[in-house]
Amino acid sequence: MTLVDQHQMTVQKREDEPQALRAEHEVLQIQSKAAHEEEKGALQEQVTADTQAKIDSAWTQLTVDHAEEKKQQAAEHAQAVPVLEEAKTDLQKQLDVYLAENAKWQTRSETLRAERETRTLDVPETSKEDNTRAMQEQVDAHAAALKEQETVTEALRAKNAKSMQELQSLRPLQSKEEELAKDKEIRGNRGAPNGDARQEQHHDGICHTNTPHQKKLKVLHETQQKMPEIKDRKLEDFSYCLHTVKSARTKDFGAQQQKLAGLEEKLAGWKKKSRARRSRYAMFENEAQGYETKLKARALRLEQLHEENEQLKRETEQIQHENTQMLR
Repeated sequence: MTLVDQHQMTVQKREDEPQALRAEHEVLQIQSKAAHEEEKGALQEQVTADTQAKIDSAWTQLTVDHAEEKKQQAAEHAQAVPVLEEAKTDLQKQLDVYLAENAKWQTRSETLRAERETRTLDVPETSKEDNTRAMQEQVDAHAAALKEQETVTEALRAKNAKSMQELQSLRPLQSKEEELAKDKEIRGNRGAPNGDARQEQHHDGICHTNTPHQKKLKVLHETQQKMPEIKDRKLEDFSYCLHTVKSARTKDFGAQQQKLAGLEEKLAGWKKKSRARRSRYAMFENEAQGYETKLKARALRLEQLHEENEQLKRETEQIQHENTQMLR
């Protein structure tokens, strides 16, 4: 082979080499593109699968958590509602009992105050009227007795004055009687029967005249002595009766005062219990409001979770749609 042939072969070879390189490059480019598309498809499938798995796992977990939380909240709500209803019923019963007892004790207190003002505590109206009537009868009887006694006293005073007048009129006769007694004593031993007989007759006449007046004076004197005693005795009886009635009234008033003090103490105790029950009722009301607030917050949380689930669902559908578009 000559140099010309070698040169031509070398030139031909050099001319063919770019074409071969170009063809090889095209083949490599086609292979690389195919490998890239295949790798891209595999990666897209892997990404899609991983994303879908994550979405499914997150959705499942979210659904489970949501269901669990909803179930727990429903259970707590179911437990809280009967407790609140029972507490509300109990408090309402206690409040009704307290109101009834409070009204009863207020009525009782007002009644006792009214009775204390009239100082006839716990005494029926008929007994009050009977006691008033009896006291009035006693007072009237004593007043009538005193009036009668005064009338008798005035009559005795009039009789006494009349007797004193009669006594004054009898004083001369008494003086004469005394003179005759002295004369009789002087002449007792002188033996003058005729004169003595006349004097005795005169003396008997005077004594006969004076004897009724002396009896009247004696009766008046005894009556005058007895009247103060009778009057004092009646006054003592009346004073004793008044003292007895006053003592009984004072004793009854003291007993009713003690009873009223006991009732006021009981009323104070009931008021104290009422304040404690009101405080407890307010505490239960606060707890109930707290439970209601929690229930509202949990209901709001459920709505938020539902919205988040819907949002996540929409995002998942959007990602699935984008993956489908990428695969095309």
